[in-house]
Amino acid sequence: MRRRPTLIAPAPRSIPGLPTDDLYAPGDIDSAAHNPTTTASFVLESTTMASPLYWPGKYYFYPVGNTPAVCLTRDLPPDAPANVLLLPCGDPRNVLFTLFCEQSSSPSRKLDFTCCDYDQGVLARNVLLLGMIMDEVPQTAMWDIFFHLYLDESSSSILLAQCRKLIACSRTLESWLASPFGSVLRMGTVHTLSELRRLWGSYISDITPIDSQHAHRIRRMVDDGRNAVLEQHGNSIMSSSARSAGPLLLQALPVLSDHFRRYWETGTTLPQAGGLAALPHVNPTFLHCRFGEGFRVHYGTHPMAPFHLAPYFGQGRVATNIPGMVTAAKAQFQGWCKAFRARSTPGESALTIRFILGEALNVAHALHRWDKCEVFTTPPVAPWTSQPLELCAAEYSGRHAPTSFDIIDTSNLSDHVGILNILLATIPLLSSSTLWTGVLYTESLVAQCSEPTTQLREMLPADLSAVACLLGLCPVGLLSGFTTTCNIHDLLIVSSQDVDHKGPFHEIITWRRPLTSDPRAAFLRQHRLLEFEPAQLASLLYGVYCRLFGGEDPFQFLKPSHRDTRMRVLSRTYTRETFAFFLRSIQTRHGFTDDEWSRVMEDFLVQLNEASSGPGARFPFDNTYHQDLSAQLYRHGVHTYPVYRQTLVANSGPLAQWTSIPPVVRVYLTVPREKLVALRDNTDRLPTPPLHGVIRGLGSYDCGFESVDATLGNLRVVGRDAVGAPIVAVQEAPGDLGVTETPIVVSFVVPTWVLIQPVQDPGAVLVELCVKSSPATAAVLLPVLGLRLSIFATPLTDAEHVHIAREERLPGAASPSRNTVPSEARDQGGPQIGKQAFARAELDASAAMVSSFTARLLVEDIDSRATFSGGAVPVVTQQSPFTMRIALGKRAQDVTYPLPVVGEQQKIRLARKSGYIEVVVPVAMPFPKVWGLKSSPFPVIHADSTVFSWNLHRVFLDHMPAVDTSTSHRAVWFNPHVSLQMSRRERKMREEGALEGLGLVKDSIHAILVRFTGIQGGSPARVFALRDETSGESDMIFFVSKLRYDLAAHTVVCDAFVLPLTKALMPMIRPWFRAVVADGIENIRVYGDEVRTWKQLLPALAERCRTWKHGPECEYAKAGKIPLELDIAAGDPLCSCGRGRDVEGMHQVKPWKSLAPFVTRIALSPLFAVSYLEPVLPEDFGRGGGRSPSNSLHADRSIPGMGAAAVERCGEGEILSKGTLWPTSVHFGMEEHQQQGNCEMRDLRLRPGSREEVLTRPVQKRRRIESGKPEENQSEARVIWTRRVNVEPSHERAQRESGVDSFMFTVGKLDAGMAILLGERAHLIEFPSLLLPPGVSTGSIVNISVQRNVTEEKRREAEFWTLQDDILEEFGTRVPEPPNLQLRNVTQTSVTLEWPRLELATAKLRSLDLYRDRQRVAAIPSPLTNTSTKVSGLQLDTEYTFQLVLRTTAGVYPSNVLRVRTHTMSDTSGISVCFGTVEDEVLLENAKMALREMGAKWSDKIQIDTTHFVCTTPAATPSGAQASGSIITGPGVEYQKALQLSIPVVQPHWILACHAEKKMMPIRPFYLGENPAAPSHYRPQSMSQANLPSSSQRSSTSSPTQQKHAANQRIPEEAESPPDEGEDEDEDAQRLGRTRKGTMSKNFRFPSPSPTQPVPPVPSIPQTSTTAPSEASQATAEAPLPPSPKPEDAEEDKNEEAELTTVGMVAPSAVEVPPPPPVDKERSPASPNDTGDDDLGETEEISLN
Repeated sequence: MRRRPTLIAPAPRSIPGLPTDDLYAPGDIDSAAHNPTTTASFVLESTTMASPLYWPGKYYFYPVGNTPAVCLTRDLPPDAPANVLLLPCGDPRNVLFTLFCEQSSSPSRKLDFTCCDYDQGVLARNVLLLGMIMDEVPQTAMWDIFFHLYLDESSSSILLAQCRKLIACSRTLESWLASPFGSVLRMGTVHTLSELRRLWGSYISDITPIDSQHAHRIRRMVDDGRNAVLEQHGNSIMSSSARSAGPLLLQALPVLSDHFRRYWETGTTLPQAGGLAALPHVNPTFLHCRFGEGFRVHYGTHPMAPFHLAPYFGQGRVATNIPGMVTAAKAQFQGWCKAFRARSTPGESALTIRFILGEALNVAHALHRWDKCEVFTTPPVAPWTSQPLELCAAEYSGRHAPTSFDIIDTSNLSDHVGILNILLATIPLLSSSTLWTGVLYTESLVAQCSEPTTQLREMLPADLSAVACLLGLCPVGLLSGFTTTCNIHDLLIVSSQDVDHKGPFHEIITWRRPLTSDPRAAFLRQHRLLEFEPAQLASLLYGVYCRLFGGEDPFQFLKPSHRDTRMRVLSRTYTRETFAFFLRSIQTRHGFTDDEWSRVMEDFLVQLNEASSGPGARFPFDNTYHQDLSAQLYRHGVHTYPVYRQTLVANSGPLAQWTSIPPVVRVYLTVPREKLVALRDNTDRLPTPPLHGVIRGLGSYDCGFESVDATLGNLRVVGRDAVGAPIVAVQEAPGDLGVTETPIVVSFVVPTWVLIQPVQDPGAVLVELCVKSSPATAAVLLPVLGLRLSIFATPLTDAEHVHIAREERLPGAASPSRNTVPSEARDQGGPQIGKQAFARAELDASAAMVSSFTARLLVEDIDSRATFSGGAVPVVTQQSPFTMRIALGKRAQDVTYPLPVVGEQQKIRLARKSGYIEVVVPVAMPFPKVWGLKSSPFPVIHADSTVFSWNLHRVFLDHMPAVDTSTSHRAVWFNPHVSLQMSRRERKMREEGALEGLGLVKDSIHAILVRFTGIQGGSPARVFALRDETSGESDMIFFVSKLRYDLAAHTVVCDAFVLPLTKALMPMIRPWFRAVVADGIENIRVYGDEVRTWKQLLPALAERCRTWKHGPECEYAKAGKIPLELDIAAGDPLCSCGRGRDVEGMHQVKPWKSLAPFVTRIALSPLFAVSYLEPVLPEDFGRGGGRSPSNSLHADRSIPGMGAAAVERCGEGEILSKGTLWPTSVHFGMEEHQQQGNCEMRDLRLRPGSREEVLTRPVQKRRRIESGKPEENQSEARVIWTRRVNVEPSHERAQRESGVDSFMFTVGKLDAGMAILLGERAHLIEFPSLLLPPGVSTGSIVNISVQRNVTEEKRREAEFWTLQDDILEEFGTRVPEPPNLQLRNVTQTSVTLEWPRLELATAKLRSLDLYRDRQRVAAIPSPLTNTSTKVSGLQLDTEYTFQLVLRTTAGVYPSNVLRVRTHTMSDTSGISVCFGTVEDEVLLENAKMALREMGAKWSDKIQIDTTHFVCTTPAATPSGAQASGSIITGPGVEYQKALQLSIPVVQPHWILACHAEKKMMPIRPFYLGENPAAPSHYRPQSMSQANLPSSSQRSSTSSPTQQKHAANQRIPEEAESPPDEGEDEDEDAQRLGRTRKGTMSKNFRFPSPSPTQPVPPVPSIPQTSTTAPSEASQATAEAPLPPSPKPEDAEEDKNEEAELTTVGMVAPSAVEVPPPPPVDKERSPASPNDTGDDDLGETEEISLN
């Protein structure tokens, strides 16, 4: 247990008007919490201070929610218990609406809600409301108390009585649990109950006689605040509260905006008969919040926002108005309260609602620590307070309150603390006990960028694929490619804003563990460890770091911005501690070894250092916070810098008395209150500036620290610990933050060496609290605080204001085991091949996203290993989105990947010696480029005796209001709504007739919906058949009973029933089915595989609305698959458990009634495009304003006709903010028309004062809707869009548009070029004489008319933006690519580097420089054509770093840093030989075999990495490096090149000598012309010298051809002997003492062409491999897999290869042949990142394209 400083709790806050003993009785919770003599252990720090500290200059109170209520259990199965965490909770609307929706579920279903919020005012109101519901307070009083700013006498009296009851029950925690409320409403901390009790007492104290001074004071407080809101926002159009109407937002805007204004005028939801005089009391629940007493209610508060108003505005029978809307909201509120009251019966309820007061991230941290049973420092409740957040042991230990949750809802917390902080805090809290648990909801209310498609990407620190792999969570819509929740209305709002305007945009994202979507892979509860190559992971982490903190560069604000530039800077929400916590999460989750993680961190820090200080530094301003990063890395146990391991000694200063100085300490700074005047005085201009701590050495260094903790109070030293470090105590001051005069105490963690080493004099080190610099803070505070924006600075030796305490590392998390997770036998279908070792992620070239995965399967089964060793090639097929099945002989086994993969593009690698198979597949992301769940688009998971739909949210049909389809009002909104489920891409595909898969299903859903409503003409249809276009068959019938509002999803859903027409069922239902046919069936044509997609969808449609349970005889469990059948006429895809259940809708229609026992209820709704993945609205909609829609929609052609005409602009930049909004009127109907070609022509319909322009589009049929009635009775329905255009007199319009103004001047002076004109008010202007009328002279009076040429202005503006777009397209979309530096070869003294050809885009090259060890070596000559270089003169066995720096006119682009260690003398793999003429063929083959076994390489051409030229004569032969009898006397070309390049020319015996000695041998004895002696210890295992005739004998007795055959016959078969890879030689070797410029002996002469020239004896080569020389270069090969395997084993004998060729060998041109693997470690060349296996054996890589 660490030693912690002491906290002295604040004094009690008295409440006027109430006796003290009623509140703080001896021994109750308040005396423990508020007694000033009570001491609690606490350290002033937040152990997860992941967000910057902001000065709380302005605070808003949110007593009422600002988004419509949602069902929190919508993604859980209906028969499973649920633990839900609301982080934060806000008002109780979501809990109440969830209970309202759950009325159809079993009352015994356990629901446990943990509601946390940082504002005690919110929680106090919530408990107050829920308590009133339990006490059955009248509905009207509850509504008034919760929503009204003013109360009448009756409501005030009820509030007073209820608060007194709550006070009486909350004396102690035990008394609360024993009260009528305690069985349902629980408290998670004692401090929570204490604060709520205090606020309830404040409510009582504010309910005073209306003529009292206190009543007048709080009345003025509310009146002033209400009037201020009216003044600023009274005329605003409330688009935020209008989203409660969902798809009817445009219809609801006028009424909601009017009601918003009236609410702030009257303080109530309805105008009172007596006005404000009838409401004498102020509602005190709006006056008390976290910031203290005062009216701080947010200006956007609107009581209508939490409710769902679409049913009211969609009814269309009566005119909509404020009283009707409020009545509808009250009815919903009453239904919610009734549902809660029914579930909260004391003693019988399975409902628990638990409240915790605390900031969201701190609550998450406290829950996680409790779950891990870690005893450590507790975080504070919230920023600016030191009250510890200590969970109640009685609640969490004795009552087993949950600390892991099935659902976590984070509201719009991501707008404030950043989505990365949310993921890091909540992922450890997500339950993984079952497959349906672990759902996270994130929400955004602010547009982070101008385009919705980049909304999520701009919020995340990396690509979605990388985030999903690193953190194990991903958005459901990312994999599905669709969502069942509609946000079209919000897209209309954001697309109508100015490009640079950061407007409202509401989007909810559902996150799940990706693997749970795959029924085949989901049974692996704990996914196998995912591996990364350390260098790639380091580059990815560097990219994350730059993305998080790149906004700190002040020069970015000086760069010219484009219309689509990023609008949000992530660095405002994250600190270096966020990044350290992120690294720790990765390290823990993926179980890196210490060595692997050290490599990752070292590579990351090298890149970071080079970016901040190296050549072409792109991140120079990171140095300010580099010490903060190092301290947080150490504190979180992520990485320890070398300086932290040093023993520190302080000779003077505050640390001089310490006997042991730790690597990091916590610095406390007490800031006098008067120093904060500048912040308080500028609150209106700068409400919440960010703060940071600074340690500054005068004239030497300046270090910033972002993770700052602060509290109001005083600090004192109460003692010293064992090492002499002070123990500090903080006494938190009473009072409110905004009014108290108490100092503030801030603290932050600092590396100790910063305080000791850089500056010898501690007095020269300053401790500062500063405002973090930004354009906003500098503009306001620079004149006040100075250039440094320093609030307070004092020397380190200031004992009054500066204190230093010990800071220890946070507890480390144990890394998971590296052992292989065994594959389970279930669903594997018999014996398995072995175990899956790992799945490795491969990143793309920029290390920004995951491009592919490699899964390794160990071949362990005896039979499988024998089959594999015998040369069998496995057959690999994709079984599901996450699994690939490997079939080898009679065995088959699945391997699993962490994300969906594209199985069609697979590759396999075979290592027969090592006994493993690797399957490489690309990642199926991002959508729509690749559809991850294409093979299973609607997963339905069967797990733990329950079945649930993975990506279709649950609906509660019996509690959803029905859509009135009988009124014409539905036509205004319905067709655009259901049409815009298609994305812009899908609409284009539909126009081209290229729809497939999901797009076809959307088209069919649209046809069903519009035909059911009848909005496109004809009588509505209710029965639909899906008829296959090819076969003409139909085996599914839909009966649509009602169309209902899915309120929380802002869409509609068909309450329908499906009847499968199976062969077994048809004879039974034929008599009744004929009646249905006679009544009429609409045939919906389906195309291609659409029937299969529909059958995959049906189980999900049934599961999302079921209220029944699956039985023990469920066909899903027996068959082990969902759906049961996919092909047409193959059978029922659904199980029989839901057949005939909940079919009351079938009984309401007489022809359907007899079929009710055979149908299954389903909920069919539109499948909307995901707005953060692809554009949804038409391309011509949006900020251009006023353009007509580009498409119209008909059931024949589901193209939405939603364009800019749907919302007219009310002044530039004022759309949906202020002014009058005119929605587009849309006409649907059956009208007579004349058709000319493919287009319809209609006349314009005119009305007084306006003109309606009817827009029609060509109709091109893709789908044909047929009726059971004769075809001639059918008539086509058309969609006609009408754009309203105001009509005004032409001369008024001309005058208004021209804006003509006339001015009178007197000509004062006139000459040939210029005239001086004098105005009436002594204005003087120069005017060209040529433009004056004829006859004008001095003294003449002229009128000059000035008018604005709007038309030309717009034309030029359009030309300008067109030019800007052209420039952007030409020069801004592509940038030069950094060089990808690669190692080609390395020797003892040289390194050969290469890189791909430079990609400069449109930039010009300035230079390409090579850096060695961060020092410039030289410029690369001819960089546009040269792609390699060789660096010589290096030291033996020394590590170097190399980097290319590309300088262009577009900037500096450094390459990756390449680390290379030169070889030792014992490492011969760097030899690269060019063979010349070797007269002895046996000698040549022996030399090549020796090179092969040394891991070296050879060629017959001089290359840049050639180290030696090997020959026995300079003469050339026609066949190059072959022995030949016909010798050409002249020297060969390659030989001459070798001389020119000073490449040593040696004999083959040098190679044999190096091989025999296993080290580099001196070359002097082996120069051409020398007579080398054979070493005495050559090993004759492979070739006996006695078996080979001498060179002279061969020369004299046989011809060269005979010699060749004789030599080949004498080469014996080589036995397999795998190389010993475990032994790595590391012997020291001395460099050669002498070097020569020449390569030949001075006495050498060209030999005579006589074939009888003697040749030195040939030494033998040890036999270590069966690889034939002709096969040596083929280490891996690629061939396609099933149905016709085409193996090419690179390390098998020729007989086996010839045999395999007969069954279908691929052509050599299709085979990818990488270079041979090194001898010392057999590694697949295509797998450079493989570090997990020493003995790889023979490896072959087979392409599956």
